[in-house]
Amino acid sequence: MISPDAGTTWRGQDRDDFRMTSPHADEVLVLADGRHLAWAEWGDPRGAPLVFCHPWPGSRMLCPDPAATKAAGVRLITVDRPGYGRSDPVADPTLAGFARDLERLLDHLWLGEIPVVGWSGGGQYAAASAALLAERVSAVALVATPAPDAHLRWLTPSFREVAELATTRLSPEAKQGLADMWNEALRTGAGGFAADVAAGSRPWGFSPSDVRARTALFYAEDDPVIHPGHGRWWARALPRAELTILPGTDHFLPFVAWADILRAVA
Repeated sequence: MISPDAGTTWRGQDRDDFRMTSPHADEVLVLADGRHLAWAEWGDPRGAPLVFCHPWPGSRMLCPDPAATKAAGVRLITVDRPGYGRSDPVADPTLAGFARDLERLLDHLWLGEIPVVGWSGGGQYAAASAALLAERVSAVALVATPAPDAHLRWLTPSFREVAELATTRLSPEAKQGLADMWNEALRTGAGGFAADVAAGSRPWGFSPSDVRARTALFYAEDDPVIHPGHGRWWARALPRAELTILPGTDHFLPFVAWADILRAVA
């Protein structure tokens, strides 16, 4: 475990330049190997910390429901994975590598045990963090998270359906949140997305049975990309998982069920 003073931080741009739905903190940690790891904070600055792992592609610039986050008394921490936003790329991206980066950030922020939420592909990183950081992760929520592609094929053209849903079935606030997240995610190109595909396709470096924290699984009945069968796979594979399948929603269920997700882990 790295000591809390092993990295340094850069202050983000003037917060007065942001809208009310922008983070109240936006910083970069310089890791021991010289890489930059960017993160942001939302919600209650004095609240209970919780880490949110964005989908792929994605970035730290997303809180699914800022009002619900603050009302729940949560200090939401979002992190750019390598290659996204202001986080430097890595030559050998893995799920385990992100877990180590997250541990360094937790040490830097003087945080002990915290819950982790992962949406879509970000849930694989949340599971890796729970498995490899053990007692550092108190609870996990996997939201529309795919099973390994070798078990349930999901890397299909249906990604295009997600883009269509994002333009037709979301509120203006949710659309703007996605636009902000994706704009930041791709600010330096598609390297982060390529790293996610590589990391998720390689051996994970952990078994789902290694996740000892209680886990809440949230899946949408009408998700065209990650159908509820993925949730049932995780429910069988994880030791302490409870599956919830929500009717009448789709892959963007964090925007409609964020308060429930927070209650499940915070």
